[in-house]
Amino acid sequence: MLELSNIFELFLKILPAQIFISIASSLSNIVNGLVIGNNLSDSAMIAMGLVTPMLNLLTGVASIISSGGGIVVGSYMGKGDAKKVNEAYSISVINIFFIGIGLTVICYAFAPLIAKLLNADAYTLNDTIAYIRGVSIGIVPMLLMPCLMTFLQMCNKSGISLIDTIILAVFNAIFGLLNVHVFEGGIFGIGLATSISRYLVVIMIIIYFGNKKDLISFDPKARNSKMMLEILAYGSPASLAGILYSIRNVFINSYAGQVGGNTAVNALAILGACGGFFDAFNIGVGSTLTMLASVYVGERNPRSLRGIFKVSCIVGLVLSAFKLVIVYLFSDQIIMLFGGQADVLDSARDLLITYTWSAPYNMITLTLVGISQCLGRVKMCNIIYLENCIITP
Repeated sequence: MLELSNIFELFLKILPAQIFISIASSLSNIVNGLVIGNNLSDSAMIAMGLVTPMLNLLTGVASIISSGGGIVVGSYMGKGDAKKVNEAYSISVINIFFIGIGLTVICYAFAPLIAKLLNADAYTLNDTIAYIRGVSIGIVPMLLMPCLMTFLQMCNKSGISLIDTIILAVFNAIFGLLNVHVFEGGIFGIGLATSISRYLVVIMIIIYFGNKKDLISFDPKARNSKMMLEILAYGSPASLAGILYSIRNVFINSYAGQVGGNTAVNALAILGACGGFFDAFNIGVGSTLTMLASVYVGERNPRSLRGIFKVSCIVGLVLSAFKLVIVYLFSDQIIMLFGGQADVLDSARDLLITYTWSAPYNMITLTLVGISQCLGRVKMCNIIYLENCIITP
């Protein structure tokens, strides 16, 4: 059994890669916010904010497999069952791929209806439809990327995840700026640039897996309904969280539009763009805990489970305090990166400070969810997520 100091060292070794994996999931929103805010109209920025809950919802749907698959793979790693590890990995990737294709068709075809459901008005409707269609082209790699990066990390290849995250940011920024200054594709082009960037990064990860025979092996013929049900059961809390937060954010956008008009919705869009970066620290802690706890569950190691819970709480609270200090010291500079009018920037700054106050509570929540999820206590996970969705900003 591992001593607490060894668990702490292992946790800190894995954590940076998990943070980068989480950043990769929201990175396109951050880059797009910077490009749109400084180069396109206010309606384009608002449209991006309106579409963000849809993207969160899609990620939540995929999380039922990516999160559950990671837990199942970790459990079989703890048991030393390489065949089951490969099977769980293959089943996860295959199902996410086909879900992504279905969601791509639905989102592209029904973009006008989705835009109205997201509260787009006459001012933002066309931009919202265009952005939905641009990003929908890249739904498949958007869903595959966090799943593949998680499996890379479980194979002790965290450096590859970091490199891929940097490449994604560079590709997204370059293609986005080319769209604005060369192709003049508007907000549809911004969404398309994001989709192309994601495809390129996913292809690179797939090629890497294919050339490394000592890593997890992909079997396109993998079929195991019992294992799939196991993956769905473990992943359902993460999926429910994505769905709950997406629905909540749609209502928040609607209420903000009624009370504060386009200024308030624009400020929320900026918060969504930069908030994704800060959320990555919380999610990274939760993901690291879940990864290690799933292995300890497979090993039937309760002492290490208690240790990883303590370490996660300590590290999470320290990171939360660090985030609060950074936001208070540099909130003006952070918000100014996204451009916009003074009243919008002032509102966005106030929103970011208020939002960051929930970081310690969210960190503890994710720690509790991670342990409960690995132990198969799905009902408890769902209760915690529901309560967190209602209480926190």
